[in-house]
Amino acid sequence: MLLDSMDLVAQGWSIDLITTDISSEAIARAEEGRYDALEMARGVSDDQRASWFRPSGEHWCVNEQLRRIVDFRVVNLLDSFGWLDDLDFIFCRNALLYFNRTAKAAVLERMADTLAPDGVLLLGDTETPEPVLNQFITLPGRDSVYRRARTPVARLA
Repeated sequence: MLLDSMDLVAQGWSIDLITTDISSEAIARAEEGRYDALEMARGVSDDQRASWFRPSGEHWCVNEQLRRIVDFRVVNLLDSFGWLDDLDFIFCRNALLYFNRTAKAAVLERMADTLAPDGVLLLGDTETPEPVLNQFITLPGRDSVYRRARTPVARLA
């Protein structure tokens, strides 16, 4: 989805991607931007590969245009991320399942506060913002995609 929307840069959009992980090793690997054939076969089409990667021996490397818009950071979701503000999208796939209900609620509240007024949260297929449903509105026909509620929505218990 991200790679397919990259023509927005050519149209004058300013796109900044902040990629985070709690593991410094995972961030270092991602910063390297080098992928083997098996990794490339998972979700990257031939057209995307031709547009956004270049061959390097037995690997594929992210091209410079894509590399320039990505900022890699080691972040613990349990810590404050008040350094972020008015994000249009948060992609948080398969991370919340590692938290208990209280921690998950705290992380989701911070995400809601960090999103722009109509910002969108994309979670993993098995995740929901269930502890703080009043902070998000489910987008019709979109599993795991939620829009920030302008004002928290009252829910019946």
